[in-house]
Amino acid sequence: MLGTLKPGQHGSTFGGNPLACAVARAALRVLIEEGMIENAALQGTRFLDGLRNMRANTVREVRGRGLMLAVELHAEAGLARRYCEALQARGILAQGHPTTTPSASPRRW
Repeated sequence: MLGTLKPGQHGSTFGGNPLACAVARAALRVLIEEGMIENAALQGTRFLDGLRNMRANTVREVRGRGLMLAVELHAEAGLARRYCEALQARGILAQGHPTTTPSASPRRW
């Protein structure tokens, strides 16, 4: 790429540059060709149904779309951090809100 782009052509705060655009196009192609979008919907529904059928008095609400899921806890359950750490030990990456909501994005299926 050296010598191809001139100063100022390779990036901006809110714009795409040729390399970033090529990477984005390749990533989108992989998402489509490998059926990753459909798989995320399928696995997300499976995961969401499992969470909704779980009998836990600490859970207030389960919501989400695809593999972006959230489990809202009752205040009595305490902070989400310990739940996020337990999920991480089982291979699920979860980020807790400072108060009550762990959001899960599975690392592997």
